[in-house]
Amino acid sequence: MLMDINLFIHQKENQYRLYLRENQCIVFIPVIFQVASLLAALTHPGHIVCYAPGDSLPCRRDAS
Repeated sequence: MLMDINLFIHQKENQYRLYLRENQCIVFIPVIFQVASLLAALTHPGHIVCYAPGDSLPCRRDAS
């Protein structure tokens, strides 16, 4: 089954919006996040993101 998908990119005040069709906005990301993710992907292509590095410390006490 083939799908006809039209993507539109709209720039306004240093922010980009990606439209699936003319009036359906599916992604809204400021430019700085796009640049940061591109640089991170190019610099560390096999890097695994750790969101909470202090959460897995072995010296942490169990909740009581």
